[in-house]
Amino acid sequence: MTALIKPVFMTDKASLYASAGIPEYWIINLAANQIEVHRRPAPRPEQPFGFGYMDLSVHREPETITPLAKPDAAIAITDLLP
Repeated sequence: MTALIKPVFMTDKASLYASAGIPEYWIINLAANQIEVHRRPAPRPEQPFGFGYMDLSVHREPETITPLAKPDAAIAITDLLP
């Protein structure tokens, strides 16, 4: 994915997911060696589909992430990145 396409693709996809009410959206950013977690979908008129995520957290090794769908699970960033 090129640097020019990546931001548009990620913004459009996040907005589409938020418009569908998907509560959480993860981006595995290999170039930055991090996981970006978007949460709390809400109306955002400036976004392509009129919705976006209100919260963004960035996680790197050796952290863990707990998905909203399974709050008793902790996923190691190390397990998600090459």
